[in-house]
Amino acid sequence: CVNPGAGEAATGSSAVDALLYQKQKQAEEHHIRWECDVQIPPACGIHEFDLCVLFGNLLDNALKACEKCPPEKNRRICVQARPVKHCFLLEIKNRTDLKNIDQFQFFLKHPADGHGIGLRNVRDVLQKYDGTLHMDLQEDLLAASLLLPLQPPSRT
Repeated sequence: CVNPGAGEAATGSSAVDALLYQKQKQAEEHHIRWECDVQIPPACGIHEFDLCVLFGNLLDNALKACEKCPPEKNRRICVQARPVKHCFLLEIKNRTDLKNIDQFQFFLKHPADGHGIGLRNVRDVLQKYDGTLHMDLQEDLLAASLLLPLQPPSRT
């Protein structure tokens, strides 16, 4: 996914490349398997800073969740992003020790000790671009899926 020093952005965004490289190194330090396939279309209409808010906050959550899982649980993070029709789809899947999605929703509504703040930043970006976030928990795999229109609505 990330090829530092290659001269051009592997994902389509040098800022996202740098962020993914840093998160990949963090995952490796904690013995978390990292899978990544990210393609950001040129002139997608989504500011690089906003892309970094989305990737950074969701990956921070994924890293924290994986670190809480015992190593024998096949700790891993899978990052995929690509254009789909007229939208940008970002999916991050990771192992978690959460037992139900309600635990995750609680942190969204009652941020404490840093829990939920990053997701509020994600929601702010989604609102800016009229995007959506869907969270799903299947056994011990948490999936966050974001969908953003490639051409954001005009702001008057």
